[in-house]
Amino acid sequence: MADEEQTGFKVIDRRKGAGGDSGVEATPAPPEAEPPAPAAGAAAEEPGGKADEEARRTEDGGAAASPGDEETMPDPSVLLGFVAVQMETTELLSVLVHVFEVHAWRSLGLQPVDRAGTIQVDLQNAQIAIDTVQFVLGKIEGALSEPQRREAQRRLTDLRMNYLAKKRDSSSS
Repeated sequence: MADEEQTGFKVIDRRKGAGGDSGVEATPAPPEAEPPAPAAGAAAEEPGGKADEEARRTEDGGAAASPGDEETMPDPSVLLGFVAVQMETTELLSVLVHVFEVHAWRSLGLQPVDRAGTIQVDLQNAQIAIDTVQFVLGKIEGALSEPQRREAQRRLTDLRMNYLAKKRDSSSS
């Protein structure tokens, strides 16, 4: 058991170049370690104060989210990037088809843009999103099962028909 407590781990950063192994050894702190004492001359603060909040943020990895605190929330595009790196290409393209479908519905004004229910019609962006769905579906159709392929084609046809109806309505006005 003593061996397990003394073991560390080795971190190898291979980004620096192919030639050298710039490994950095680090040993995690034992769980019973106490937090460092405040610096001499530092004023003591009440529990729940700013120092306690900063300590919680550091323990949580900087992600202490409180209601209404958007500054600590990660950017959704960064999260998408992390997830996308882990996905197979066909799976990622399937997700992107759904993303562009939602974008097309919103651009057609048939789905709200935000939680307040705001509707915006932008037929040019809708056309781009629909064309993108068609292009990506053309690339992944071979990897889809027959029911999946039919469903994807049905959704694309629905988008096209709604686009034509909106375009007809806007040109007659």
